[in-house]
Amino acid sequence: MNTIKIKKLEDLDGHKWYYNGNYYELRKANNTLDLILANHINIKSELTKVFLFPVSLNNLSTLRPLNLNVEVEEQPELKKSEKFFISKFREDFYIARDEDGDLCIFNRIPVRGGNKWMNDNSKASFSIEFAHYLEIDRSLFPFITWESGKYWSKKEILELEVI
Repeated sequence: MNTIKIKKLEDLDGHKWYYNGNYYELRKANNTLDLILANHINIKSELTKVFLFPVSLNNLSTLRPLNLNVEVEEQPELKKSEKFFISKFREDFYIARDEDGDLCIFNRIPVRGGNKWMNDNSKASFSIEFAHYLEIDRSLFPFITWESGKYWSKKEILELEVI
């Protein structure tokens, strides 16, 4: 089974694959994609393309019998208030959530240690360094999770769609 990960339906536009003696193609049409059988031979023995059915986010599972599994990756969305909050910081920073749910902004790339994120002291110019982070409201940025094992940069967050 071929598996494709997409962020939006348009990412499938132009996708082609072969399965069980047939070539299939997805083409954009209005607000959907059309599934096309690309190697149909008509009664005149001519090679033609035949529309099979429209594909939308609601019926992606209909492609599985044709050996195509489509997984939609959830793209986090940024609230206007969250964008306003981070736009007040002039410098680059990183945000990470600890295992207990605390949310912190770091001035440098953080590293995971135990059940917390922390600054990487190996890059410090002195042997003793204060924690260069700021704990912020844990209700902000719910898409930032401990389980993901990921910190987010200011740049990555600003690239998200604002709702």
